[in-house]
Amino acid sequence: MNRNPASSQTINRVLKHHRLVEEAIGGLAAVLERHKLATKAANDLAQTLEQHKTALAATGGLGQTLEQYQLALESTGGLSATLEQHKLSQEAANDLTQTLEQHKTALEAAGGVARLLKQHKLSLEAAHELGHIITVEAGKRGGKPCIRGSRFTVYDILEYLTSGMSKDEILADFPELTQQDIHACLTFAADLDQRLAALPPL
Repeated sequence: MNRNPASSQTINRVLKHHRLVEEAIGGLAAVLERHKLATKAANDLAQTLEQHKTALAATGGLGQTLEQYQLALESTGGLSATLEQHKLSQEAANDLTQTLEQHKTALEAAGGVARLLKQHKLSLEAAHELGHIITVEAGKRGGKPCIRGSRFTVYDILEYLTSGMSKDEILADFPELTQQDIHACLTFAADLDQRLAALPPL
C-alpha cells in the first residue's frame, strides 16, 4: 500500500473518479423513478380505455345515438380526460427515454457498470488498509468511506482541501477531526489512485 500522502493532482483524479461514480449512480436512481412514473401513467391510460370500452358496450357500441355515446364518455370522465392521460403518458415515456440516454452517457464516461463495481471494490480495499481511521458502514453516507464512524466522508475532506482550505483551517472548523484523520484521507487518496491506475484502460 502507498503510505505517502496524495498530491493535489492525485486528489483531483480521485475526486473526478468519485464524481463520475456519483453521477452514474444518481442517473440510475432517476431512471428507476421515471420508469415507475411512466408505468403508472401507462396503467392509468389502459384502465381508462378499458372503462370507455365497457361504457360503449353497455350502450350498444358506437352505432348508437350520439347522445348515448356522449353519456358513455361522460360516465368515464370524457374523451378529453383520456387524451390528457395519453399526453401525460407520452410525456413520461419521452422523459424516460431522455433520462435513459443521459444515464447511458454517464455510465459510458465511467466505463460501464462492471468497471464501476470494480472501482467501488478498490475504494473499499483502500479504506480497509486504514480501517483504524477510515470506516465503511452500510446506510451511512451511502456506504462511502467515512472517518472513524462519523458522517465525514473521505471525499468531504478532499473537497475541502481542493477548495483551498488548509489543514489547519479544516481542523479549526471541525475540531472533532485530527491531523491523523486528514493524513489518513490523503493516504487513502494516494492508495486508491494507484489501484485505479492499475485498471485496464477504457
